Amino acid sequence: MTRPIDKLLELYEMLSDLRLVTPGAKLIQLNPIKDIDAKKFDRQTLEYLFELLESDYKVITVHTRPDYKNEFHYRFEINDNFDEVYNRIYVSAKFGVGNLDWTSLLRVYEVALDISSQLKFTTSDTVTLIIPPVSSRFLASLAFDTIPAFQAGYENGIKFLQEQGVLASYKTYYDLDRSYRVTVNHIHRPKFDRLIRLLAIKHKELAGVYKQSQPPPTEGQPDKKRNEQLKKLETIYNDAKDGNKISGQETNDVHPLVRFDTKTSVLVFGDKTCDIPDETLEHYICKFAFKNRRVAAKEDDILEKTVKSQDSQRAVYDAMLRVNKKAREQLGIEKLLKYKAAKIRIDKKYQ
Repeated sequence: MTRPIDKLLELYEMLSDLRLVTPGAKLIQLNPIKDIDAKKFDRQTLEYLFELLESDYKVITVHTRPDYKNEFHYRFEINDNFDEVYNRIYVSAKFGVGNLDWTSLLRVYEVALDISSQLKFTTSDTVTLIIPPVSSRFLASLAFDTIPAFQAGYENGIKFLQEQGVLASYKTYYDLDRSYRVTVNHIHRPKFDRLIRLLAIKHKELAGVYKQSQPPPTEGQPDKKRNEQLKKLETIYNDAKDGNKISGQETNDVHPLVRFDTKTSVLVFGDKTCDIPDETLEHYICKFAFKNRRVAAKEDDILEKTVKSQDSQRAVYDAMLRVNKKAREQLGIEKLLKYKAAKIRIDKKYQ
């Protein structure tokens, strides 16, 4: 079934095309009998859409309307806000629960369920979640080759909820126990409840489609490889959640989290601190390296932030060595940062 907003967009596109072939000084003309498929737009629907565009959206000014006796044309001019409103309507039509594919739906649904579980225990409009290293709910519902992208998309699920007006803002960070967390602020509960109902309906709808699209396993031969892979991912999740292991490492290999406070330009390691000179290469090395702990900081990005020209051809590398020396002397960390291929990253022990 065609949605009313899809009909509006189709008419919008038609009017936009007519504008291109109409001289600037003349009114744009549309003959509903000759120019429009009557099966798509009956007269009543067309009149309603023109009224909507003129009175509500105020993107056109209609000068004449057809009476289908003496007059057979809509004659109108397009107002300055036409394209701006067109874009807004287009985005609202194409961006929403109804347009999510299976993998994206599961990601958003999982985030919503995580938020919902926290809201049950508080009257606050702010909750904090631990972002899991792997999914806790929907692994068995995914094609295995989509799992890596699914795991990396938790924050995208939160962004989707923000775009839908369900929450105002959020902030991700690493806690002292090395868990990756997100604080979600100003949750609009009525909107959230409505959205989670829509997600549940869409999940039920797409679950049947997904199930039909999956080839059945060979008779008597269950998909052993997939089951082994899923079991491994679930083990990683449970171990990380319990704090016993991180990515397969034993507890005695795990070090406390090193943090960098960009406002005070200080490295923090447990109860120890290390001052980094502000607005220096060392400062920007730390800022970019700790911005996303698991992604290497690019040398070019660091150099762009420095005002003074650098005397040394390996200025960033030398500055990194200075940071490592400070960290070794003041924090007791043997080697905090590593340099490779014009990129700097935090040593895996401290990520």
